[in-house]
Amino acid sequence: MKISVSFKENEKHIYDYLMTKLSPSIYLKELILQDMKKQKDEQKQSKVKINTFNSLDF
Repeated sequence: MKISVSFKENEKHIYDYLMTKLSPSIYLKELILQDMKKQKDEQKQSKVKINTFNSLDF
């Protein structure tokens, strides 16, 4: 599978930074995986808060 990423002229600094990486493709994949893990962790944390709230007696 392939995906094409383009950068606008005012995003050249992002492109330049990406090109400093040994493998831009691997770098982007690692960032995506980190973001996926972060979202999963946040969802778990949110469920814990909801469950804790639901179990409170008033």
